[in-house]
Amino acid sequence: MSETLLSVQDLRMHFPIHKGLLRRQVGAVKAVDGIDFEVLKGETLGLVGESGCGKSTTGRLVTRLLEPTGGKIVFEGQDITHMPQGRLRPLRRDMQMIFQDPYSSLNPRHTVGAIVGAPFRIQGIKTEQGTKKAVQDILELVGLNPEHYNRYPHEFSGGQRQRIGIARTLALKPKLIIADEPVSALDVSIQAQVVNLLEDLQNELDLTYVVIAHDLSVVRHISDRVAVMYLGKIVEIADRKSLYTSPMHPYTNALLSAVPVPDPKGPRRTRAHPAARRRPEPDQPAAGLPLPHQVLEGAGDLQDGRTAPRAAGQRAPRRLSLPRERAHRHPRARDHHRLTVGAPWPGWPRSVPHSRLEPTPATERPPPRG
Repeated sequence: MSETLLSVQDLRMHFPIHKGLLRRQVGAVKAVDGIDFEVLKGETLGLVGESGCGKSTTGRLVTRLLEPTGGKIVFEGQDITHMPQGRLRPLRRDMQMIFQDPYSSLNPRHTVGAIVGAPFRIQGIKTEQGTKKAVQDILELVGLNPEHYNRYPHEFSGGQRQRIGIARTLALKPKLIIADEPVSALDVSIQAQVVNLLEDLQNELDLTYVVIAHDLSVVRHISDRVAVMYLGKIVEIADRKSLYTSPMHPYTNALLSAVPVPDPKGPRRTRAHPAARRRPEPDQPAAGLPLPHQVLEGAGDLQDGRTAPRAAGQRAPRRLSLPRERAHRHPRARDHHRLTVGAPWPGWPRSVPHSRLEPTPATERPPPRG
């Protein structure tokens, strides 16, 4: 059985909300609210969810770029939840992060050699053939020309900049890499190159990944297990095949139903229930489960908001037929054929049927000014 490299237990991160002249705390945004997961050595865990669900905050908490409000983070058997920065610095050699934006994560005033060589300087590591030779070897490993050592970030494309960020991450040969949206700012062709590069590096250097993304196709391609996050909670975690073929949580169903199908003649994807697409405010989440537990029959542990563990191959429970919600319409919009348009002159009707979108006759128009 594989060794557990990272263990997260009841991790929480609440950002306070201050108002008033005295800046008193009136509430808190629960960006991460009691999540639990483990990452085995050599595997890739995908963390998916909509924007604002707490994925990036989770990655920054795991790497201790943020101080957690509560919970426990164990890396290689050591509790690093509230470890001082002095003791944490040696551990950063084994735990690195690939940031989302390849443009803002690189210092424009530094050359590529200075950027990739910064970990050696900060950690005080000296190599046999010098830092420059080590940096050039890393650049060649990620598919860049070693002659680019003295160039600046603005001289590279987006995909090349992301490769520079990956080279900086690999400088100290870490054991765990948190990849925060590594391909979201790149075109599709460059995305495939970067994803293939990450897979090749994992096989060559025995790396462990936590890939944070909202592109379900990328996560399906690169991940061994997938965790679905919603409003600061992990609502479902399963292996890749089981989660994509038989999702159990209604929010997972909503995510999969939002993926466009490129084949117009293929089978239509089942639409998720409207309750699964409803999103409350982050500072005022719904009590208990963020989604109504009545959507699933026999949800069990889902009713108290905890993760839904599932054995591989277990089929999803039967969906219940719920009453359709009434659409909220404007009181003046009596039917769905009416729409609101601007008024080019006084007297123009604010809401008219499609068949009556003709201007008022010239005899009824007001006389021109002047």
